[in-house]
Amino acid sequence: MRIPSEDSFTSRLRSAAVAARVGLWLGVCFVVALATGLISHYAQNDQQPVPLPTSPSWLYQVTQGLHVVAGTAAIPLLLVKLWVVFPKLFQPVPRRAREALPTALERGSIAVLVSTSLVQLTTGLLNVAQWYPWGFGFRATHYALAFVAVGALLVHIAVKLPIIRDALTGNVDDTAHDRPNARRQGPVSRRGVLILAGTSALATAFLYTAGTVPGVGRIAALSPRSRKHGIPINRTAHSAGVVAEASSSAYRLELVHGATSRAISRQDLVAMEQRTSTLPIACVEGWTRRASGEAYACAICSTWSAPRRGGTCGSGRSRPSAPPPTPCSRRTSPTTTAP
Repeated sequence: MRIPSEDSFTSRLRSAAVAARVGLWLGVCFVVALATGLISHYAQNDQQPVPLPTSPSWLYQVTQGLHVVAGTAAIPLLLVKLWVVFPKLFQPVPRRAREALPTALERGSIAVLVSTSLVQLTTGLLNVAQWYPWGFGFRATHYALAFVAVGALLVHIAVKLPIIRDALTGNVDDTAHDRPNARRQGPVSRRGVLILAGTSALATAFLYTAGTVPGVGRIAALSPRSRKHGIPINRTAHSAGVVAEASSSAYRLELVHGATSRAISRQDLVAMEQRTSTLPIACVEGWTRRASGEAYACAICSTWSAPRRGGTCGSGRSRPSAPPPTPCSRRTSPTTTAP
């Protein structure tokens, strides 16, 4: 089979004008995902030099929701962007060193950008589905590759900045930066490609985030959570095989703060004063749901044998000034164990 050349692609839809606009949207998604991802990564740290604010209670709900929405919307945008610039893959390398150096730099940054973007978006989507077919730690890898992707993106923008500026300030049908043989009309116009790309990004994001919108959760095709009881469930006690342990008299809630720990039985919890609160349940996978529940927090504070100086808890008793728990059920504080 003959390897195609750049001249083999004659569609005028594969143009710098389309690539620059889709790239702009993709860049916005990457920046939003990076900023909100850094917040999420920091929130999951056991030690926080500057604790995240606990008010408003919906803060993490918004930042992590934006993180997943931006990452999900970036998937169709990246695919469209790759389709538009695909002919550039077969562009010959200039022979002059003066011209070859920026070309090599550009292609190297593109190779890093494309590969890291594909890994980031694919592993992020699989993390939402809780399927981990790889052997590396998702959180550390996702965090490190984010900086690699953004660094490669900045290099790519710097190299292509003159073309990007001209393409964005000109008309979408401008042919100034088109390849000479890219004159064949496509099935849609360039604006049609942009509309399809934007619509696909919005639809993909909605099919996931619809799981957090009351009344439309059933159409959230990309959200794998069970909603039989109105709240997304990562894993039920039955599927985890801990029903017997959780209902056993030997069950203990273990509170750990530094070198101090305290085990509380279910009977102790039932005897404690309960208070009803309505708070958002926000997870790193992007889904959120406001729910009301009875809490033992203030009563638990008073069970510590050696209270330390800290904030007051509703009853007026002092409590240890522990860092706030992270906003997802995967990492909780206090921890729960079932011996």
